[in-house]
Amino acid sequence: MKKAFDWHLQAIKLVFSSLKSNRFWGYFVPGLAILVIYLLIEGFLNLLFPAITVNEGANWFSRNIGSGWTKVGSLLDFMITQVFIFFIITLLSPVNTILSEKLDCYLTGQKFNFSLARIVHDLVRMIAIVSIALTLELLCLFVWWIIAKIIGFDGTSFYGIISLLIGSFFYGFSFYDHSLERYNISVGQSVNFAFKNISIVLLTGICFKALYYFPYIWDTPIIGIVISPVI
Repeated sequence: MKKAFDWHLQAIKLVFSSLKSNRFWGYFVPGLAILVIYLLIEGFLNLLFPAITVNEGANWFSRNIGSGWTKVGSLLDFMITQVFIFFIITLLSPVNTILSEKLDCYLTGQKFNFSLARIVHDLVRMIAIVSIALTLELLCLFVWWIIAKIIGFDGTSFYGIISLLIGSFFYGFSFYDHSLERYNISVGQSVNFAFKNISIVLLTGICFKALYYFPYIWDTPIIGIVISPVI
């Protein structure tokens, strides 16, 4: 575990030194473009459906609005937020893959072939990886919920921490696949890598979650999903 922490500290220093030297800033642009489109759609929905709850963590109908029309708006807002997150993590995966390759080349000097076919392949593979990760995550969370319910841990801080760690592990797994894929590691081997290297995959996922949730402090959660995959 100590080695995993050391690797992540080195990686964080490398990331921010690269950004400080104006490398890789352009890779934030696609996410920001999708963010602008999302905000325009959400603004239009706010005009159609007043008092929409924007915070994805909030209960859809928590405001006791009583209006079926507004509840439909809240549901649409929630669905569009999830589609936005899906676009950032999944459909922008070719962009993040290119970024990963650029950084690999910068670190090791190794060159990788780039083609349209690879972009399509990376996209299809990431959809498969995200689907597998999401399925396994939900399964693990369900099993943990049953165990916690039986023991009486549900609703406690301990239950929340373990649930967060489970989610972090599978997010970390999906991001490691950007690098594993270009070294011709199959999807099955990628899953095997994740479970054999739980500590480093988990720490990467925790870093992602921290970056994702940090903007909630300023009530701007959508910014987190733009910056966290790139970082």
